[in-house]
Amino acid sequence: MISVKTVANNTGHGKTGFCFLSTSDTDAGIEEIVKEMVRYNSTLTEADTRAALSVLDAVVERLLQEGCKVRLPWVDLQLAAHGTAESISEKFYNNRGDNRFVLKALVNKKFEAKAVEKVFYKTKSSVAEMDPSIFQVFSITKDASYSGERVVKAGMCFRIYGKNLGFDFEDEKQGVFLALKGDRKKAVRITSFIRRTQRTIDAILPQNMEKGVYTVSFVKKNGEGSYPVANTTDEIEVIE
Repeated sequence: MISVKTVANNTGHGKTGFCFLSTSDTDAGIEEIVKEMVRYNSTLTEADTRAALSVLDAVVERLLQEGCKVRLPWVDLQLAAHGTAESISEKFYNNRGDNRFVLKALVNKKFEAKAVEKVFYKTKSSVAEMDPSIFQVFSITKDASYSGERVVKAGMCFRIYGKNLGFDFEDEKQGVFLALKGDRKKAVRITSFIRRTQRTIDAILPQNMEKGVYTVSFVKKNGEGSYPVANTTDEIEVIE
């Protein structure tokens, strides 16, 4: 069966933020195909079916090598020359430089139409995969380089690197939060940013930030209306 889930659209195609990703739960190799063919037609034996598939494999390979376009019930196969030349007079030599033959396959449209007509599939929840994660936190130095020491002055910038870090700034429950270690009541929501993407956040500490060591967390609202929290063991030390 095919499983379909919704994921972030990182393909570069389309204008929407999400797309569908499918995976197959099982594989069907030669042995599985042989068994299915025998079950489909009781006059066939496994030995005969396996032998026929072996002959088909050998015949298709030979016909391709002879330059034929092989038209199977489900796909057309053809070997095509691939590579470059320095001049118009240069000849093609297989397996010399970037010269080589590649196998091209074109799905039979009638077969494709039949195959996609009745598909057994299930949809899977993608909410957990869209929850945020923090991979690493850096401080940003005066020369714009990154430091894993994470020592930052009030009013300076630090970077969070992770995934699914986009959030609704107007929702005060979402965003980047720093909590003073040992006194979590002194939590600060960051409200100034240089950059905010799905993978990177460059945040600016408030000018009046109390010095101390802070834990870092990120909160965003998911599709089910809850607010999952991404935590990290990376801590920020705020100095004067």
